[in-house]
Amino acid sequence: MAVTLEDTAKTSVAQLRETLVSYGLTQDEADAIKGKQRLVEEVNDMMNASESEIEVEEEQEVFDVYEEDEEETNTVEEDEEDDISPSDPGWSDYLIGFLDDKEKDNGHPTLNGLRRLAQHFLGDIVSLETQVHQSPTKDNRDRATVSCKISFFGTNFFSPRTISAVADAYWGNIDKNTVYAKFPTAMADSRAESRVLRRALQIQEVSADETFKEIENPNDEEGATRLINDSQIDMLEVMGQKLDIDIRKLIGKEIKGDIEHVKLIDYNQALSLVAVINTYQQDKSLIPEDLKPFNKNWKL
Repeated sequence: MAVTLEDTAKTSVAQLRETLVSYGLTQDEADAIKGKQRLVEEVNDMMNASESEIEVEEEQEVFDVYEEDEEETNTVEEDEEDDISPSDPGWSDYLIGFLDDKEKDNGHPTLNGLRRLAQHFLGDIVSLETQVHQSPTKDNRDRATVSCKISFFGTNFFSPRTISAVADAYWGNIDKNTVYAKFPTAMADSRAESRVLRRALQIQEVSADETFKEIENPNDEEGATRLINDSQIDMLEVMGQKLDIDIRKLIGKEIKGDIEHVKLIDYNQALSLVAVINTYQQDKSLIPEDLKPFNKNWKL
């Protein structure tokens, strides 16, 4: 029977070494094996190779989760030299190593994976609160902001604690091709919870929900074109009002192809739009009638 996540969490290094000795290793040989993960691997190898059946009493002595005796659990002796702890540099990798492939996305822990680790290492959730601070609107460019606060019961790894975090999501930081791009509030909610769990577990690696690819210009094969900036957008807004021009119609007239969002206009295209606006400013008779009047919703 393989040693599981639950077994290793409640079993000390000393107990693992005692098990190795019971399988035939000398005490010196067992002491020479450093690191809890190495010890667990050695125990598993010997258990699989052994032809004799392990007595139930021995198995419970080594791997008993002590669910009926919390006091004994809290007083299990730990080998401070070899037992990994949250303060060790390899702690994040240690925890992520317990996740299976379905609980990782390109090496990043998923929310479901973090939830499973949290339940074991942080204890039961005492309370969970989420709050939407900003809902997607035309004025905030469809940005959602959500906070999350979770209180954990605590385990022998972590004392009871309450952790909070805030996350946002909008078209600019969600992968364009994912179905979640249309649900920024739900995405922000998942990101906030993931951040709480990461902070509570002290995992440094960002979660899968927090990763995204930079938005690429559809007209740029290499995806490296610089996009329109806020100053250019503000300039078009001001000049559009002053000249009574619908900037959205101007974009359709001057830029080939469909532009799904103003933010997807590249920098050089924006410069061209400003140049056209400057020409109209110098000679208003050049402004086509079909570009009028100004449309305050042109950025949508």
